[in-house]
Amino acid sequence: MDLKNFLKELVFALKALISLLLLILFAFIASVTILGYVIRQELSVANYESYFLNINLGERLTPQITQVIFTFAMQQAGVKPSYYRLPLDKWEYIGDKVLSDGWANASLKKLFIDIRSNLMNDQLLLNEYTIDLNPFIQSLRSNQGSLSILPLIERTTPCDFDEDPVLFTRGRLINCIPEDDDMSDIAQVIRIGLANALPDDVSIETLLDSGALYPAVLYSLEPLVPIKMTLDKGIIFGYRLSLALLFFYLFISISSLEKIPRALIMPFMMTGILSLLVYGFVRLYAIKTIGDSINAYYADWDPAFGDLLTVLIEVVSTKVGELWIQRICIIFAVMLCLSLLLFVFIRWWMKKNQIPVRQHLRKRYK
Repeated sequence: MDLKNFLKELVFALKALISLLLLILFAFIASVTILGYVIRQELSVANYESYFLNINLGERLTPQITQVIFTFAMQQAGVKPSYYRLPLDKWEYIGDKVLSDGWANASLKKLFIDIRSNLMNDQLLLNEYTIDLNPFIQSLRSNQGSLSILPLIERTTPCDFDEDPVLFTRGRLINCIPEDDDMSDIAQVIRIGLANALPDDVSIETLLDSGALYPAVLYSLEPLVPIKMTLDKGIIFGYRLSLALLFFYLFISISSLEKIPRALIMPFMMTGILSLLVYGFVRLYAIKTIGDSINAYYADWDPAFGDLLTVLIEVVSTKVGELWIQRICIIFAVMLCLSLLLFVFIRWWMKKNQIPVRQHLRKRYK
């Protein structure tokens, strides 16, 4: 082999290698950009309700919401919530008595909408995320409210012969229970006192400052703004970089008319294959790993809340993954149709101009 042929083969090999690298890089950047775009779309308000319906978020969070609101109410009344640590099944019983139907779901939906509105403006204002407590206060004032107080005072010690019962003293709802008094009557007085201590609404910031809401919730929200800003910039950058890589790949790969259809379809075929591999990895491994990390993070506060977040992430990731694959399949189908049309057009053009394909190839590789 003479030097001329060697250099020709070397250039051909380098072009093939560069084309392959560009193809892989384009597939990766394009698939990630499309994924970012889908995630950005899923921030729309219209999707939150479907997520709530999928996991029944409000009802599943009933014990946690009840605990937070009662903790805040007791703090407002001068009571130490640490005296009233109850298991989640007790808080669920209490919540069933005082949380009106749909209030939890409506409050959570409003919270997510407020967070989304702020995220669109690249900010996170915790003092603007308010919860309307009026439905809770009205339920607490009702007869059902008395039933919700009973689990909180059932372990209160009886009064000594020289001791009088006093409400909201020494950090307790009541210091002691007289032997001849009805617990329901005492619960009625306590529920009215707690209801009077609550404001009409409360912000997430106030709940965090008071300690009623676990700080881990704040830590979960803080990264949202930088993540959203990075996502916006990444989508724009990924879109531009994908186009640049695609044009560069086409410039190197297309050396004849016959190669145009194949060169157009290959990048999008590679993008689809890579996306399916990534989607499979996320479904089989990544979600479980993230779920384990969340459960470990919330283990000291509320394992059930960690489980719920894991389910929510699984639901959202499944929806995002399906939309991601759908978008890529649509793009691939469009490019496939375009490639077929170009193939037919090129064959027609070559035939019209009397350029047989074999003659064209012999001339090219002569």
